[in-house]
Amino acid sequence: MSALGTAGANHHTQKRRIKRTEEQRENWADRVRVGKLMQMLEECAQGRVQLEGSQIKSIEVYLDRTLPRLSAVEQTEVNELDTLSREDILARIQLLLKSDPSLLPELVALQAREAAQQPVESLQPQQKSA
Repeated sequence: MSALGTAGANHHTQKRRIKRTEEQRENWADRVRVGKLMQMLEECAQGRVQLEGSQIKSIEVYLDRTLPRLSAVEQTEVNELDTLSREDILARIQLLLKSDPSLLPELVALQAREAAQQPVESLQPQQKSA
């Protein structure tokens, strides 16, 4: 026993019963079931366990209903630059050029190189046929 009269236990080591709702318990049980089924499929794939085709199909159906497929999850990335106004873009360019004035000649040279690489036909305005 320690000096405080406890047998080496304190509030950090004593087990406390956590009260969970029925929904939390069901969710936990579903997670355990899914984990076991996925483990069975993995063991079958590795040749440690042999499952019949009907068993594999029933596991697949159950997992399809409980787990979302990656192809069904839609991800949308919003690019902040797509929502900027022309004034905001110009203000950002101005800040960049103030922070590093050597960028302007490089930008002009880059623009000139790109213009030189374009075909001559695309530079001339197209005439409307009558």
